[in-house]
Amino acid sequence: MEMIRLTTWIAAPEELCFRLATDAGFHQVLSQESKQNSLPEDARAAIQIGDRWQWPGRCAGFAYKYATRIEALRSSSFFREVLEQGCFRAFEHDHHFTFHNNGTRMRDEIRFVMQPGLGSGLIAPLLRRSLVASIAHRSHVLKAAAESNDWRRFLAQAEQPNPGAKPVQSVGARSRISTEGFATNR
Repeated sequence: MEMIRLTTWIAAPEELCFRLATDAGFHQVLSQESKQNSLPEDARAAIQIGDRWQWPGRCAGFAYKYATRIEALRSSSFFREVLEQGCFRAFEHDHHFTFHNNGTRMRDEIRFVMQPGLGSGLIAPLLRRSLVASIAHRSHVLKAAAESNDWRRFLAQAEQPNPGAKPVQSVGARSRISTEGFATNR
């Protein structure tokens, strides 16, 4: 079984990061799969145990997809996605959120086994690199949204964590990414 661990520090409260990561509208932006993960324009809901998501990817010029299901959910600190179907024989993605240095440490742990016949040669390292890049990009988008006011697009006003608290401002260089008009640090 292959294992990937990625850690991202986010200058925002743990609860906000978790709620953004488990928001169905935000997942729709991350997955960019409008048919399988579509939501009405005004619908905002947190993902629940049993929810299913399609994730696209590219490896060595070939497109691949895999579907996951939310298997476990622990408020403000953890959720797990497991393989429903796709290009892997087994796949688990644990998302951990921990208060750290006046912000949040988000840790992704991905464990996977490739389908027989794909695990040898050049395919395994290329698919691993593709997964790392994909998860790192998703983490970067979440970090950018949580550290700016973009998180407000996804979390309803009534659901905002600590409504009276000011968001933590990030220190460092400003960055810009684009995911269908999604802007970062303003």
